[in-house]
Amino acid sequence: MAILPRYQRIGLKTRQPQQMDFAAAREQARLGQNISQQLDRMSDFAFKQAAAEAETRGQESVREDGALPTLTALREAGGPTNIEERAAFDAANRIAVVEIESLAKQDYQNLVRDADKNDMPMSVFQESMAAIQDGYAASLQEVDPVAAGVLSARLSDSAMTYQGRYSDIATKKATVVAANRVTEIAEIGAKEIIDMALSATFNEQNIELAAGKYVNDLIALGVSEKNAKKAADSTLNKAVRENRIYTYDNASSINTKKALLKVYENRPLPGATYEANLAFNTKLENSLNKEITRAQNVAAKDLTEAIDAMALTLQPPPGFEIDEEYIKSIYPEEQAEQYIESWSNASEDAANRGALSSMSIERTLEIAGELQKEFNDAKANGTPTDIINAQARENFWIESINKRSDALNKDAAAFVVGTDEVAAGIVDNINGSIEGNDLLGLSENLLLLQDFMEKRFDEIDLPQNLRTVMPKQMAARLASVVENFDSDVATVYFSAIQEGLEDYAPKFIQELRSAGLNPEYIQAMYTDNLLVQKELVDLSKLTMEELLVGQPSTTKSDVDAEIVAALEDYRTAYLTGGDEVGSQIFNEQFDTVEKLSISRLKTGGSVAEVVEGVIKDLIPEVSQTVINSSGIYVVPMEFDEQVIDKNVSMLMDIDIMKQLPFVELDTDKFPEFINREVSAASLSSTGKFLNNSTGDGLSLHYVTSKGMLPAGFEVKFSELPEMVSNLYKETPEGLKVFEESMGYNQESQKFIDEYNN
Repeated sequence: MAILPRYQRIGLKTRQPQQMDFAAAREQARLGQNISQQLDRMSDFAFKQAAAEAETRGQESVREDGALPTLTALREAGGPTNIEERAAFDAANRIAVVEIESLAKQDYQNLVRDADKNDMPMSVFQESMAAIQDGYAASLQEVDPVAAGVLSARLSDSAMTYQGRYSDIATKKATVVAANRVTEIAEIGAKEIIDMALSATFNEQNIELAAGKYVNDLIALGVSEKNAKKAADSTLNKAVRENRIYTYDNASSINTKKALLKVYENRPLPGATYEANLAFNTKLENSLNKEITRAQNVAAKDLTEAIDAMALTLQPPPGFEIDEEYIKSIYPEEQAEQYIESWSNASEDAANRGALSSMSIERTLEIAGELQKEFNDAKANGTPTDIINAQARENFWIESINKRSDALNKDAAAFVVGTDEVAAGIVDNINGSIEGNDLLGLSENLLLLQDFMEKRFDEIDLPQNLRTVMPKQMAARLASVVENFDSDVATVYFSAIQEGLEDYAPKFIQELRSAGLNPEYIQAMYTDNLLVQKELVDLSKLTMEELLVGQPSTTKSDVDAEIVAALEDYRTAYLTGGDEVGSQIFNEQFDTVEKLSISRLKTGGSVAEVVEGVIKDLIPEVSQTVINSSGIYVVPMEFDEQVIDKNVSMLMDIDIMKQLPFVELDTDKFPEFINREVSAASLSSTGKFLNNSTGDGLSLHYVTSKGMLPAGFEVKFSELPEMVSNLYKETPEGLKVFEESMGYNQESQKFIDEYNN
């Protein structure tokens, strides 16, 4: 038997039924009638049996062909005409109604799920239900109006059921939405009160009034009076708490915060337990104590910086002033008075002593002695307060001197710029020249800065080795600027520096070297040959590996050997009077000579010829190397080496040596024999003049078994001839040599010789 197919709805149309042929059945029926008429009918039993068989066949045909196709075929044939057709029609009616109703219920279920998911309005839901009901009923209307009516009634009952189900769902959702809306409105109202509490114009009285209105609003929304008051109390308590915190945090002063804490202590938080209120006030008090501590630290730092500035420049830092009321609010009474008095004393002391920034070392020591005396007097005759103040003044002065000394040792030029408005203004002009690429202005302002620096350095008796042309930060910036110049621009810059800085140029170049300027640029700045300058700048862009491409494998070693031989005496003289910086400079010179020599070899010439030419271009001072009994040094090209050598040898005369401001030899070996006369004799007989640290003069040294020891005397090459001339003019005619000198005899000479050996 064939499987009964499921009914499938497509819109409001029905599937077209297949054509069924009942001709055989009708023919059989007519034949039976004829036979019955002719044979006087069959017995009732035989007829009933045939009817039953026909009914069975009709039902089977429905199962085989489907309910709707059967109904459609019978309708088109004019309706059932026999038992078999009537049985098929009745069975098809029953089955079709059940099938269609089942499909409709499935659509009802889907509609309820979709409506729930999408929050479908009830009106839209009802329209959708009616469409399903009418659509499925219409599918039977043309086939069997009676069955269609039955189906419509049954679908209507089902629709009511599903509509009620969705109504329950929608009602529950509406209830939740309404509740959420009430909650949302309540939260908005509560937040409004909290936000209002975070305002300078809103106080606790305003909060209580707002809370009362809040109760009425909640009741109007359907909230019970009990719950409304509960919500309002909660909001009130929180708002008051937040208002107190806000008011405290935004208080104008520490004194105001102190007053607020007293008010809060006497007025507990609404709804808070004793413990909670105590915790709240304690938290604010701890916050205030931390704020006071921070304020004290800042005030102490500001005072220290102000006193330091006043001591250095007689001017406090910009914007600094003592607010006595504020100081008294953050310090206990006694400490506040000490704070205010400290500033008053510092101002008075600075006015009496003068600016430390321009004070000589000798004067600083004099003041230190005066303060020491004041302290001793206070200990002998003063009150405890006098003793404390005197000691504080002395300690502060010593500390200030040490700070100044540290700053000068670190960067003397930066110290001057930081303590002098004129120097700071010149630096600003230099920075403007750098930014504007104004080389003339740059060199002029650098020279102006150096002159000003020297004046200030002279005022404070700063040692020569600490004096600089410019602050280290400026030197680093200039070095970076110079290295970005193309060779054409660089040569113009070098010329401007050489001409503009005059005698300060070597010192300026040395400071650029210390700031990290490329060695090729350094050497370029020491020569006035524009072609060599350009050659060196271009050379700085090449590595040794690039220079050696295409050269014989022995080129570098051959060049190095030639350079070592040519610079032997120069190296000895240069390094003997130098230090680590001197070694660095010589190594840079060597490397630059090496690179330039290898570069020039590409154009031809022997190694010896090329190296000689490079040294002549870069280090012409090699020809002015002096190594003799008077000294080991190199004379700059602007001076006559023979003239310098002659004058140095004249300084070695014992009578002349005694006139020099040298420092006596310091030794633990023969302390009883070492004095100025003996020291002079040692310098005259074995002393050596070496290049000073700046290369512009000579420094006298003791020659001992421990090595070369500075004797504390220096002379510039430019000043040497005149100084020697004056010394010889001023030497007394009857001056005797060592035998007549105080504390000196032939026995002492033995100790000197032994010490020197």
